[in-house]
Amino acid sequence: MNQLQDDPLVFDELTRAQFLSDAIALQQRGSLDWNRVMDIVATLQKEGELAAWYTFKPTLELFMEMFQNTDVWDKLTAFIGRIISEQYSSLGWQKTGDWSHENADGWMSSLKTHFILMAS
Repeated sequence: MNQLQDDPLVFDELTRAQFLSDAIALQQRGSLDWNRVMDIVATLQKEGELAAWYTFKPTLELFMEMFQNTDVWDKLTAFIGRIISEQYSSLGWQKTGDWSHENADGWMSSLKTHFILMAS
């Protein structure tokens, strides 16, 4: 975990996405607590590639569905807003010719609307 937080680029993009996917799957079966999952989610703040973001997308959508209009919503939006604010700037409007980056435009804009603006 320390290596992932300190220098995530020591792992390739797909491995970083797999860490997140595995953490979510382990939590769903009761083998990992949400705090550890959220520690791994926090590493997305430094994530400049899309594989891990796409891995997190269904969980983020679940969070939005589960926690909207609850007492934890403000904390969740602030947490997610901090994570995505930097990446929105670098990934949200990137025109690289890479289909995965092009497809991220709308999704990152949606994230900005839901989390960055709501948290400010």
